Amino acid sequence: FSIGNTTSELISMNSAVGQYRFLLSENTIFQDNKTPLDVIKSCESWIVAELPQFSVNPGELKEVSFKISVPQNASGEYAASILFDLTTPTKAEEILDNDTQQQIAEQDVIDLDLAILYRRPIAVYIFIEGTTAVAGEIGGIILENMLTPDVLEEIMPNERINLEFGSDVTHNKIKFGIDFINTGTKHTRLKGSIVILEQATGAITANISTGVTLPIFPSFREVIPVYWEPPLKSASYHAIITLDLGENVILQAEKEFSVNEKGFLVQ
Repeated sequence: FSIGNTTSELISMNSAVGQYRFLLSENTIFQDNKTPLDVIKSCESWIVAELPQFSVNPGELKEVSFKISVPQNASGEYAASILFDLTTPTKAEEILDNDTQQQIAEQDVIDLDLAILYRRPIAVYIFIEGTTAVAGEIGGIILENMLTPDVLEEIMPNERINLEFGSDVTHNKIKFGIDFINTGTKHTRLKGSIVILEQATGAITANISTGVTLPIFPSFREVIPVYWEPPLKSASYHAIITLDLGENVILQAEKEFSVNEKGFLVQ
């Protein structure tokens, strides 16, 4: 790892190894009552920091190494976190703007003289070659209206700005929920797209990116949300959903649906 000091003062740091820090979205579904610790094995004991304590001069770039010793009988996927702690204290006033400092002082809940120490965890994944595989399934495509007709009628006359929609609300938005199941033996961070074609003409109406997910671990499900604002007309559509799991593994699914002139799904 390369640690750079962009400040004008000497900084002191510690490096260590700890448990993997799980980043799970609100859309993660645990299968069979499993928890993340049930499906990912720790390699914390395999990793040793060769420079547990060090300093970095202003403008310097310091290389910090870690030694990894993998047991001969290891198989599958393992994870841990490498931790960098900035032990040079930072005063609260150095990172808070004046208004925030004033609010804190008025509430009298935080001592602004308190020193703040930063910790930066970095995920480490170890895959034993030949013992893991990327695989998955699309369990279904769930379509939902983001509004109801009654709510839309309340919003439109008031010309309110709806923060979730990001603009004047004149019609409904559709939420696609892509139900993905990781059937492989290693985590994946998948990305993909939804291509929406108008059935009457075959013309592409939209090509929407799903973005990149947080890590989805083996046997876990993730309902990936994607939002679309349909044109202001009644029409039927054909959606093609594509997910790229990595390692040349591609999944596809299709969904047909219709909307009315206000963008609501027609049942």
